Amino acid sequence: MFSIFLLSFLLIATLLMLSVINRVQEQRRARRFKQRRLRLRIADLEEIFACLDQTVPNRVIAKHINDQILEYTQDVLALESGDTEHIQSILQNLEARGEDLTSAREPKTTSYQRDSDLQIAQARFYINEAGKVLRQRVTQGLLAEEEFEIYREELGWAHLMIGVVSLIAQGNKAIARGDLFSAHAYYSKAQHQLMESAHPDPRRLRMIRELGEIMSGNRDAFSTDLLPHEALPDSDALL
Repeated sequence: MFSIFLLSFLLIATLLMLSVINRVQEQRRARRFKQRRLRLRIADLEEIFACLDQTVPNRVIAKHINDQILEYTQDVLALESGDTEHIQSILQNLEARGEDLTSAREPKTTSYQRDSDLQIAQARFYINEAGKVLRQRVTQGLLAEEEFEIYREELGWAHLMIGVVSLIAQGNKAIARGDLFSAHAYYSKAQHQLMESAHPDPRRLRMIRELGEIMSGNRDAFSTDLLPHEALPDSDALL
């Protein structure tokens, strides 16, 4: 009788131990899964940040993306049960990058120009994704609605300019090699994109007008406050 009781006790104890082990393993798997999802999201946000850093003059927008990366990295740290030195180092770099974005005195050189349709599509995708991240931060109470609307317009302008400036730059290259027909086509397409847009920025109407003047031969170059240096014609006006 005692042996039966002992065997039953050992069986129950074994089952309880296995249950505890399984639960611990499930918790570890869940923790690793959460970390993996966070790291994938961080990688996506780094792509968005890199695009904004190269494209959008307003560094505050990139700062919000960096802040989101920082918060997700802190979540990864909280889930880490092993060595955290590497994650701590990443956090320090993110904090330093955020401070640089906030305190930088010299404006960062940015460019809307892209050299291929694929690059244009990728940049526009990241600009759209940045808007989604900012909207999420509004929902979380981390960004005021009024600020979001300002940044949304800036992102919308960048989205438009990525295509327009890239086309104008291609037109300039066509002029440089003496291909006036192709240059006219690139400028006309850029003007059409501007005319199709409903963006309220007053620069849009000025660009439409100046493109028309360049194509008709009444202007030699774009106003320097409208376009970055690489998008200015480097030869005679298109006739």
